[in-house]
Amino acid sequence: MKLIELLKSNRPTVSCELFPPKPGTALMDASTVVRRTAAAHPAYISVTCSAGGSGNGGANTADMANEVQNVNGI
Repeated sequence: MKLIELLKSNRPTVSCELFPPKPGTALMDASTVVRRTAAAHPAYISVTCSAGGSGNGGANTADMANEVQNVNGI
């Protein structure tokens, strides 16, 4: 379902926003965070590119988004 369809529905929508780990930090713990967040069954999970506009999200952002969408199906 597309985000616009979720927002147009009359049912409450819960979403979560995740921040990727800093460069050089293992994604292993982030995978656990994604799995536990997905277990709450939010309508969608967004992944912020980088905190504070630092632009340092890079590969960790893509890896975390992959965990959300392809590994956990959100």
